[in-house]
Amino acid sequence: MNRCWRLSAVALSVALFGFVTQARTESARAGIAGPALIGGYVYFDLNNDGIKENGEGGYSGATITLTGPENHVTTTDAFGSYVFPVARAGSYTITETQPAPGFLFDGLDAVGSQGGTLANDVISGIVFSAADIQNQVRATGYDFGELFPSELSGFVYEDRNNDGIKQPGEPGIPGVSVTLTGTSPLTAPVNTTVVTSATGWFDFFYIGFGTYTIIETQPAGYSDGVDTAGGVGGTVGNDVISNINLPLGTWSEGYLFGELPQPAPTATATETPPKLKTQTPTLTPTSAPSTPTPTPTPTPRPATSTPVAPSPTKPSGGAAGVVRAPDTGTGGVRAAAASVHDIALLALALFATGAALARQGIRRRSLL
Repeated sequence: MNRCWRLSAVALSVALFGFVTQARTESARAGIAGPALIGGYVYFDLNNDGIKENGEGGYSGATITLTGPENHVTTTDAFGSYVFPVARAGSYTITETQPAPGFLFDGLDAVGSQGGTLANDVISGIVFSAADIQNQVRATGYDFGELFPSELSGFVYEDRNNDGIKQPGEPGIPGVSVTLTGTSPLTAPVNTTVVTSATGWFDFFYIGFGTYTIIETQPAGYSDGVDTAGGVGGTVGNDVISNINLPLGTWSEGYLFGELPQPAPTATATETPPKLKTQTPTLTPTSAPSTPTPTPTPTPRPATSTPVAPSPTKPSGGAAGVVRAPDTGTGGVRAAAASVHDIALLALALFATGAALARQGIRRRSLL
């Protein structure tokens, strides 16, 4: 049984040898001496030196095109490698289609063992002679390096204990503008602004290695707190972190801008001025001005205690024996007091007269 297996293997080898010999013979008749090879890698150049080294993995699925006397298109395998058979002598060009634009940066490319002219993602002037084809030359090392992007991220947050460390219970501040400026060999000068998310997070993704500065726009309603540099360091200023030296393919996080909540303003009581009470004036009919009441002046009494009876005077007009008080015009308290005084004098006079008449009557009677 083993012998049969060996015979079968020998027969297969002979048959394969005959097939290859026939193919070479037919190629020779057609001017094709034999299959040479050309190949290389698409890989992640972690140190951007243009040399594929151990630990630098390949990129699978990249499209590579060979043009020249023969035209072929292939994609890189799981290890990032590719290979083309070359059966005709002549000048060839290998072109890489840049993989994952917007995710990977273009790195350095390398010319392989058969020589050529290097341009961006293109290696041209790769010459295979008839002898090279006949000798089945393996041209290797036509490699295309790719670079991982770098990234910077952090938070704008309420640093409630003002220690410069974002801790549980310290919420982020949304809607804050954060600007990144800087330079990288891979890109044009960087000057881009993002706005913090609902959690206060900001992220600058797909940036090349280089030197950067992060600038925060101070949010309204907060006092400036402590700022903190993240993973790869930097120089901390007021709302600015500068001199951030970001390596290739590095995600550096932890760039923090702390803010202090301002206390709520104390409500100040506003005194409302008293409402003036408007009174509707009441119209009072105009009356004649009142005459001020004079203070009565007391009339001095006679010095003698015995009243002297005035001569009776018959008033003109009016009944006999009635004495009219002198008319003093419109009344008043003073005129009324004077009248009372006169009446009292008159009464005394009448009394004295009556007494005198009585005495005369008594005399007459005594004489009779």
